[in-house]
Parts: sequence; C-alpha cells; structure tokens
Amino acid sequence: MTYRGSITIDFTSPDGNEYNKLSVALVQLGWLRVETSLFIIDTSDLSRIWVGIELVARQQLSVGVLSALTFQIHGSDDWNGISISSAANHPKAMEQILAKPLPNPI
Repeated sequence: MTYRGSITIDFTSPDGNEYNKLSVALVQLGWLRVETSLFIIDTSDLSRIWVGIELVARQQLSVGVLSALTFQIHGSDDWNGISISSAANHPKAMEQILAKPLPNPI
C-alpha cells in the first residue's frame, strides 16, 4: 500500500530560523515542501509519516505559537482513482451543478 501524508502548519509570529529548521528536517525525511505551510509525502513506509508528525510536535514550541495544524494520511493500492458506477446516469452532472446559484451569504 502507498500512503500519502500531508501536514499543513501555521504559527503566529514564528521564529523564522526555527521554522526553517523544521522545514529542513521534514525535507531530510523525504517530505516535499509544496508551499510555505504545506508539506506532502508519498511513501509505502507509514513510519516516515509518523516521524514527520513527531518532528512537528517536538519542534513547535521552538517555532512559536501554533495557530493551525492539519495532518492527513490516506492509503491506497491504486492512486489512479476508482470509477463511479452511476456515472452513466449523470452525463451532464458538472454542467447541471454549475448552472445552480451559489448559496446566499448571511
């Protein structure tokens, strides 16, 4: 099975040097920095994802006040997607949904 992990992290007034240290440690482990606050990894070794989460947990106090943290792990034997058996019943699904109005704001 291949696992896909993602970590999204944000700090209020972070110590840039300590945040860079965390970023470098994640990259050294095999994570890819996609943008400032998002790191991802595809691996068959689930422990590499857990160690990435451990790095964040151990370093977060040195970086600063944690304001947001989301991590996800998904596992699959086939990352090409699975078919939707009812697709033939809805040939214009996207067109029909895009024709609907957006919800009214409060």
